[in-house]
Formats: sequence, structure tokens, C-alpha cells
Amino acid sequence: MRPEKRWILLAAASLTVPSGAAAGEPMQVPFPPARAIPSDTPYPGTLQLEIDARNAEQRILRARQIIPVRGGETITLLYPLWMPGNHAPRGPLQNLAGLRVTGGGKTLAWRRDPVEMAAFDVDVPEGVRSIMLEYELLTPLDAKQGRVIFTRDFLNLPWNGLLFYPAGHYVRRISIEASIRLPEGWAWSTAMTSKADGDAIRFSATSVADLVDSPLYASRYHQRYLLDEGHQPVYLEIFSDRSDAVKATAEQIAAHKEIVRQCDRLFGTRPFDRYHFLLSLSDKIPPGGTEHERSSENRSSPGYFARWAALPWTRMLLPHEYLHAWNGKFRRPHLTFTADFNTPTRNELLWVYEGLTTYYALVVAARAGLLSNEEARDFLALTHAHYAELPGRSWRPLQDTTNSALLSTQRPLPWPDYQRSVRDYYDEGLLLWLEADLLIRELSNGRRSLDDFMRSFFAGSAGRRPTSTYRFEDIAEALGEVWPHDWKVWLRARLDNSGGDRLRVLDGSGYRTVYREHPSVFQQLSEAEAKQSDHNHSIGMVVGHDGTIRSVRWDGPAFRARFTSGAEIVAVDGERYSAALLASAIASAAVLGREIKLTVRDDNLVRVRTIAAGKGHRYPALERVEGTPDRLGAILAPH
Repeated sequence: MRPEKRWILLAAASLTVPSGAAAGEPMQVPFPPARAIPSDTPYPGTLQLEIDARNAEQRILRARQIIPVRGGETITLLYPLWMPGNHAPRGPLQNLAGLRVTGGGKTLAWRRDPVEMAAFDVDVPEGVRSIMLEYELLTPLDAKQGRVIFTRDFLNLPWNGLLFYPAGHYVRRISIEASIRLPEGWAWSTAMTSKADGDAIRFSATSVADLVDSPLYASRYHQRYLLDEGHQPVYLEIFSDRSDAVKATAEQIAAHKEIVRQCDRLFGTRPFDRYHFLLSLSDKIPPGGTEHERSSENRSSPGYFARWAALPWTRMLLPHEYLHAWNGKFRRPHLTFTADFNTPTRNELLWVYEGLTTYYALVVAARAGLLSNEEARDFLALTHAHYAELPGRSWRPLQDTTNSALLSTQRPLPWPDYQRSVRDYYDEGLLLWLEADLLIRELSNGRRSLDDFMRSFFAGSAGRRPTSTYRFEDIAEALGEVWPHDWKVWLRARLDNSGGDRLRVLDGSGYRTVYREHPSVFQQLSEAEAKQSDHNHSIGMVVGHDGTIRSVRWDGPAFRARFTSGAEIVAVDGERYSAALLASAIASAAVLGREIKLTVRDDNLVRVRTIAAGKGHRYPALERVEGTPDRLGAILAPH
């Protein structure tokens, strides 16, 4: 719809007074109709995109884009917001600046849509066949401004933050040629093919969909390892702002090679023609990951290799994003697929997309030797204990947590265990799929497992494949083909029920959750890295080593004593706070049957509060149930 026609309709609607309306009172103006679903037809012409990333000192990315157009028409340009894998509109629109549009030698005015903030209309004069856009992406300078992607030594290039595309066509049908200039001496990698052209890197023509799905990493320090060669090679590309961080031992690389082999044995074929693990190791870049068809963006600690034994939980990241090549890229929930990057996705099956992937990230990490069985069990003990006592399960079902990415402001929650969060469809989803795996193994007497589901559900020929979508009914039917059971009812009971029923996940695993006086080595390492002490299962709070209360468990002992996160513990039973002193007080108070006196500074007020120690220290662990099959051991065993 032309902009002028849209405004005529809006004006007409605003003059219509519904029957019964009070004279002179305002009436809401209707919203304009939504954009039509794009056409699955080629866009005429090829877009050109040039990126200048040489200003690493100020972290400014400059872009110039040429878009073929038809003269005498209004073109709507879209700036990507809804990126696959983000599950919410995370495009950095707020950091776009300096937009200038020219065509036919003249400056052209642009208009932002009053409702769809990422849509821009440009009236193209008669005879003009292309327009040029020039603009900057002002990347965050620190974490308070958003996720840092550009530093003086590293770049995680988000193509989606640096392009516009014409509305009305599937992004897979819009052709684009891109190039980039990087700081001198920087190494780089991406899944796209390219060639050098002077000081520029030029990429082969591709679709807007594939460009956005092919992130680029670049940095001063880089190391490449070939994890698997052949017709579908797999690479580990390490980038860092420190020369020592990119060095890995032969044993560490062997474990990463085993990720590929274990996934080959799990799935049978690979849904890509090549794959690049893009791994950044920096304390300036926040940890995390994003999946893509032929690569993954992985961000971890600079100690990933150098402090290997101290950071076991970081070793589930690469298996997780690699598994997404099958679950999330090749096959994905039908409501998460959209024709472009500005149509909202619907997330009702994220317990499959992310939960199933999280489960197999743990399994593959153990099978590959990235985690020992003891470390995997310790991680499971912590996860199971967390959800077994999670207050939010009393009112909010797992299914509803798939909306959390849309509700989240990406800021910490005041009462996360009661509100529930994005992590729940990952980690409680993990527990759901572990329970399904154990049930299949039990019903089939060990003849079948969830591995059979994975191999059949994600089956296909080797090499790049068209995306295939799935529905809830497809999941239940495929599980039934592995082993007969009323999977629809079974799944819905776990997805829709609230009330905090006892988790039965570990039944039949050969293990049970117990609580001990001392934390596992896995938990000790985690607490040391986070500089905090986790007393959630005793007094009901997590405390930083500096005394700051980082979280309080809803309706736990600390909650009932009126503690809140953000307050600072100044003293324990009259003595100056230390982590060791608080731990000692919890233990001795339980033995003596007395309360702990904590001096707390909160909102500039200093007061003494008492808290019940209860049973003392309680740290979760998995204990073997003698005389039962060790099904968990069978799940974690290498294939």
C-alpha cells in the first residue's frame, strides 16, 4: 500500500464516530493493516553492500549499500529485527545512525513507518534505477549499552545489523554481493566463499538469507584447526585479543574432533557442505552462542583452553551450536519459520528447538570426552535439584516459558526462580528429554533409545538440504515410531501442568538425587569462577564473595527473613563478612539449632536480621541406586 493511501484511510477512520460514543471524546485510530506475506519470487537485480570495519578504535562500522529500484514508485526498505536463533526482535536498530539516501544524483527523503519502526519508505523519482544508502552502526562500547561485538582487537560482524532489504520478497530470493575492509593484519573467517580485492574482501553473490546466516569473525590473533576433512570439512576457528588464548593441546583438539564423530554416529549424515566453529575467546565479549547452517558463533572465556580443567561447563557450548545444524537449521518448528527478518516468530516449540539440543549437548560433550561422566552427572544433579525445588513451577508451566524470550528485557529479574526465565525451556527442556530417553530405554528393555528418534527424525541426504519444518504432532508421531506410547498425553502432561509436582526425571536412570555437606568439584569450580557461594538449598540465597546477595530463593529461609538481592552482608554473627565465615555459621547453627545473625546494608540502612540455618549445608549430587540398570551411564557412553 502506498504511504499516501494508508494515511487517507487512517484519516477517514479517525473521523468515524462509533454509535454510542460520547460527543467530543477521543476515539482510537485503527492501526494500518499488516504487511502482506512476501512473495516467494526473485527480487529484480542484485543488492551491493560494502562494509568498512577499520575503525576499531571507536568501534564504528560504516556501510554503503546500492539497491536496484523502479523509478516512479515508493520502495519500502526493511532493517532486520527478528533473527533466526534469537527468538525475539534483537536487531540493533537503536544503534543505526547517519542514514542518507541518494538516487539520480539527488538526496532522497526517507520516512520511518509510524508503527513498524524498522520499515523505511523512500519515494524513487522517475528514471532512477538504483538508490544508494550510507549509514553507520555504532556498536556498544560497554556491556551497559548492549552486547559488545567490536573491540580494538576483535569483531563479531552481524550482517543483519548492517543491511537493508526491500520488502515484498522472501529473503532467500533477494540476491546480494557483499564486501568488507578490516583493520590491517587481522585474520578472519566465515562460511562464505571469498576473494581478496586490494584491501577489501569480496564475497560471492548469495541470498540475503544466506548472508545473514554466515557471520564473520575477525581478530588480531587466530588459529585454525581441521577437525574433519573430506567432502564436508569441519573447521575450528579460534579468535582472540590475546595470543596465548588461541593455543590448544593435541588432546583438546582431539576432543573437539570427537564432537564431529559422535554427531556423525548420532545422525548418520551432515546437513551442510562445510562447517566452521567460529570461537571467540575474550573477557571483553559476553559468553554465548548463536547457531547457523554452516557455522556457529561461539563466545567463551579466554581460559577455555588455558584453564581447561577449571571451566568444564564451557565445553557444552560448541556441541550445542553444532547440534543446531540439525535441530534448528535443517529442521525447525513450523511457526519459527518466516519469509523475512521482520515477521515475528512464534516460539511454542522451543522446548524441542532448545531443550532437545541442550540435552544432546550434554550427551555429546560426555561421549566426546569434553566432560567426564562425573562432571556430566554433577551438572545433572545441579539442574535436577534446581527444578525440583523451583518455586515458579507452582504457577507457570514449562510450555509458557517459551514466551520468555519475548517477555524478557534482557535484564536480570528480581525473583528469577519464581518468575521463571529463558533458561527454563533450555534446562527443564533438557530434563524432559532425559526422561523421554530413559522411558524408551526402560520400555524397550534397552533395545531402543532417543538416539533412534534423532537418527530418523533428522534423516536426510548428505550435504546442504532445504529447510524442513515440524509440528507438535510430528514429534509425538516420531517418538511413537521409536516405541509405542501415548506420547501426546505424556508430553502435554509435562508441558502444561503446574503445581510443582515432584520431578520423576531420574526414575529408572540408576541414580537418585541426594544432598551432601560439601559441594561437588563441578560446583566448587563454578562458584570460584563466578566469585560467589551458592547456599540456595540451605538458607536460600546466593552470595558473592564480596558479600553482595546475588539472588534469594522465593519463599526460602532468606526470603522469609525479608532478604532481597542487591543487599550487602556486612557481618556474620557480629564478625566482618567472609564467604568462609558464612559457610561456617550455616554448619554450626544447624548443629546447635540456632539462627544466624547477619548485619545487612540495604538502601543505606544497616540492620541485623536473623535467618534459620535449617539442616545446614545441602549440596546436590547423584547417588547410584545399587541393583538397578545404569541407564544414565549407557546414555553418556561413547558410541
